[in-house]
Amino acid sequence: MPTDQPQSSGQGLLRQVKRTLLALNVLSLDAPLVALAWQDLIAHQLDASLLFSQRIVLGLTTWLVYAGDRLLDARPELDSQSRLPRHRFAGRNRRKLLALWGIGAIGNLLLIPVAMSLGAWPVAIGLGIALVLYFLACERFPRIARRLIPRESVVSLFFVTAAFFFPVMNNGPDSWWAGSSVFLSAATLYGLAFANCFAIACWERREDARMSESTLATRCAQPEFCLHRVTEAIVLALLVAILVGVGSAVFLTFAMLSAVSLRVMDRRVSPLIRPALADACLLLPWLAVLFS
Repeated sequence: MPTDQPQSSGQGLLRQVKRTLLALNVLSLDAPLVALAWQDLIAHQLDASLLFSQRIVLGLTTWLVYAGDRLLDARPELDSQSRLPRHRFAGRNRRKLLALWGIGAIGNLLLIPVAMSLGAWPVAIGLGIALVLYFLACERFPRIARRLIPRESVVSLFFVTAAFFFPVMNNGPDSWWAGSSVFLSAATLYGLAFANCFAIACWERREDARMSESTLATRCAQPEFCLHRVTEAIVLALLVAILVGVGSAVFLTFAMLSAVSLRVMDRRVSPLIRPALADACLLLPWLAVLFS
């Protein structure tokens, strides 16, 4: 009996972790957490200060984009087709999520003038227009738009841009080009975001194909093989950067662990929580803040 107690406690803890990860994923909260962690990481690397309102705007904007995308995917005419937990949740709770989305959008619009300086407005408006045009193109011409501009690339670019936006704007033009380490950080985060999106697309490719979604994974003859090569290429590039001495070795090491985690969980983790756990792995680079 005493030997069973630790085992049952460990299993209970594991179940609770799985529930938490799944809840964060279906509520579209995992992406905002990653965006906020990366923003804090970049601010630390640039030695830039962040307003509390700027953190809230980033978190709300990321949630609005992800929740809005899932609400579109869970429309009544499409809801019966989707089997993914996040889409089923959005379909069952469509009215509540629409109300929350509206409240969040209004709150975000009120906070944006407080968070942004006058010089940041043209950049923010341009990015917003580009994002809206992409969404409209995907709705109007889904196959053409997503074939020309893969979803994985758009999401990765959004995350890197969102993470850098306020830290870069707060530092001013003189510090925008702060050396090779900034470009290395941007390339590293882009690579991790791309690997994350591609991994999730590979795991969900059958569902995407059934829903007539076009992703790199649905167009790839051997998606698992391609995923392994992508993660291995990222690990190799980061290892070379560490050996050469470019950038922060601590940051690059945690980034490498993030890429390795995506590679390892491909077959060893339950498909139900793989997407949520893959997003959680993107938090690993932020740990560099604690060790520097």
